[in-house]
Amino acid sequence: MRKVLIAGMMLALAGLFGTAYAKDDAKPEKKKRIDPAERFAKMDKDGNGQLTLEEFLGKRASNEEAKKKGAVYFKKKDKDGNGTLSKEEMAAKPEGGKKKKKKDATK
Repeated sequence: MRKVLIAGMMLALAGLFGTAYAKDDAKPEKKKRIDPAERFAKMDKDGNGQLTLEEFLGKRASNEEAKKKGAVYFKKKDKDGNGTLSKEEMAAKPEGGKKKKKKDATK
């Protein structure tokens, strides 16, 4: 009886370790990052080298909450305030974004 119990426990452990290794092998592929110039070109529907708010929002324009957030982000990126984004403005990081809080190491 004791041998059967030990053998059962060993099989259970082998099953646990086998599934753990199988999970490591099944990692999803990382998404390839789109080149910023390619992304800009896809968004620039009329090809004039400037993105309007409508072009910037794209499919998000149908969702009111996404539209509001997108408009705020667009305004932050529009440095010259002309209502369009150039490639340079699109590539630049917006100012006034959320700042990460540093953890206090003394706690």
